Amino acid sequence: MKLSAETFYQLLASLQAGACCGLDEMRHEPRVEAIGHAKISCRSGNGTAETLAVGVRNLSRSGIGLIHVQPLAVGQELMLHLPTSDDPDNCISYRIVRCTRLGAKLFSIGARLVAEVAKQAA
Repeated sequence: MKLSAETFYQLLASLQAGACCGLDEMRHEPRVEAIGHAKISCRSGNGTAETLAVGVRNLSRSGIGLIHVQPLAVGQELMLHLPTSDDPDNCISYRIVRCTRLGAKLFSIGARLVAEVAKQAA
């Protein structure tokens, strides 16, 4: 399933702020599984923008869990593309906070919300 802007915002709306996340987790917000795929943009090592297809594992009001075939650098900023019919360039900005190897060519990536691009411009 492709993660659309509508689905993304519906999933976030279904989360209750402050709900218990479990004592063994360090999360500040509850999360919901969101199995699907999406596109992200980030800067490559030489500074050029690169668009990548990623798997989406879960999301919360403050972060997102992704799967990708390449590692992404902790601290790197990425843009999650969530185009709508009204705004084909709709993006949300995240900063990568962890990247761990799951297999030979599979990485689990955690990113924290920075801002919605539309709100940054306002």
